[in-house]
Amino acid sequence: VLISFAWGLGVAMGVYAVGSITGAHLNPAVTLGFASIGEFPWAKGPIYICAQMLGGMIGADIVFFHYLPHWKETNDPAVKLGVFSTGPAIPSTMA
Repeated sequence: VLISFAWGLGVAMGVYAVGSITGAHLNPAVTLGFASIGEFPWAKGPIYICAQMLGGMIGADIVFFHYLPHWKETNDPAVKLGVFSTGPAIPSTMA
């Protein structure tokens, strides 16, 4: 819950900080939110969302290649996973 709250707060602060300057389309959720309240035209939504997804993929590629020497030296998959995401402290498929 705390991590989700922190990410939400981080996105909200980014929107508040640059919203009046850039439109604050930081991710697809923001774009959909603005479109749903009439602040952004629905017709432009798919273009913005595709660009945001492409930017995220390019960013992940940059991180991957930046850490390439690390991948070669590290045998623990959990440490590698920690660069891109988190794993549960107590793994349970049913939970």
